[in-house]
Amino acid sequence: MQNTIRTIGRTLMMTLLCLAMASPALAKNQPPAPPDYSSMHSWTVRTENPDKPYDVFYVHPTTYFNTVDGPNASLDNKVVRATTEATTTQQTGVFKDTCNIYAPRYRQVNRGVLPKKFSERDPYLSIAAQDVVAAFKYYLKHYNQGRPYVIASHSQGSVVTARVLKKHRELFQDDKIIAAYLVGWTITDKDCKEMKLPFAQRPNQTRCLITWNTISKGGKPPMFFPPAKCINPLVWTPTQKNQPKELNLGAVIDMGNGKTKKVPHFTSAQINAQGALVIPVPAMLPELNMPMGKGVYHRYDYDFFYNNFAKNVKDRCKAWSAMHRNAK
Repeated sequence: MQNTIRTIGRTLMMTLLCLAMASPALAKNQPPAPPDYSSMHSWTVRTENPDKPYDVFYVHPTTYFNTVDGPNASLDNKVVRATTEATTTQQTGVFKDTCNIYAPRYRQVNRGVLPKKFSERDPYLSIAAQDVVAAFKYYLKHYNQGRPYVIASHSQGSVVTARVLKKHRELFQDDKIIAAYLVGWTITDKDCKEMKLPFAQRPNQTRCLITWNTISKGGKPPMFFPPAKCINPLVWTPTQKNQPKELNLGAVIDMGNGKTKKVPHFTSAQINAQGALVIPVPAMLPELNMPMGKGVYHRYDYDFFYNNFAKNVKDRCKAWSAMHRNAK
């Protein structure tokens, strides 16, 4: 009898131990808790008292670089939160003088998911897109108040934003869209049609798509699938003619630890036949962070053209106002 009891006891203990060891793995197969967009915890930036006539809804790039939360990041991950805040602060600087800023956090995928086949990555990107849809709906209901808005994103943020525009285009009112800057990912003619937005042709065009992917000759960005659409942010047209560095109004380059480096007339730029934006190798290359390899300046898509970007946002907002003023 005692042997039987001891056997049952050992079996129960082993079962409990196995369950305890399995629970973290099982938890990682479940997505983290969804955001609550009524809470500031689910936003990086949310302008509570808007004082500008235009908004920007911005979707940040990948800031989740491990698998501690599983394929999708938890909004409670402190490292991810800090990285997202730093990246968002840097990139939304191009909008801050012109737009009220609304930048949600979302259950982004880790960077190992994006290169996978569509069927493998789709379930996880669906979670990210679901969050961005919820954030945009919340923004429209509680903060927009009828103002026109810029849509902006980078890298994974552009993948997710493109997906949202394709599947939920009814949420985006045509006469409220100033422009959609979906930078740092491949955008094709097919994508433009599915998003029901024309690709930009002029610096002051409104209700249009804009993108570019920055490389040096020979650079092979993993997010670039030619042939792609591209705008040269020195002139804001798709011309393939080389544009001189004198047109560059100034780079504001993220150097890490909250520091930036301002460089006037930083670089020239030219769109190549595949639709990438090609620049000469920067003189400050040893100072740059190049996680994607030689000649891939993905991390600096905003930074290298920072002041041109800020001016173009202002120009398109003014053009939107002029067009709607004349329509009255």
